Amino acid sequence: MACNFFENGYRLLHPQIDWGGATGGEVESEFPIYQFLVALLYGLCGVSESWGRALSLAFSLLTVVYLRRLASLHTDPTTALLYGRPRSSRSFR
Repeated sequence: MACNFFENGYRLLHPQIDWGGATGGEVESEFPIYQFLVALLYGLCGVSESWGRALSLAFSLLTVVYLRRLASLHTDPTTALLYGRPRSSRSFR
């Protein structure tokens, strides 16, 4: 979908796939904000799978920071720091 956003115009409400057959490839899917952001990165930096991976990593790290802050509202800072750490390491096994 990201390549199609990049190649066919950034039409967020009309996601397209490559295996549409004789149709235009438009599909019904979840809201494609991630694919749209990857397509924007393609436009800025060139087409590469690395941009999608970098975006996933950035969202993962932001989630860890958010979880730590959320945990610090309900526990002491040390426990909050330990809470975010194991969850971040599980993602990369």
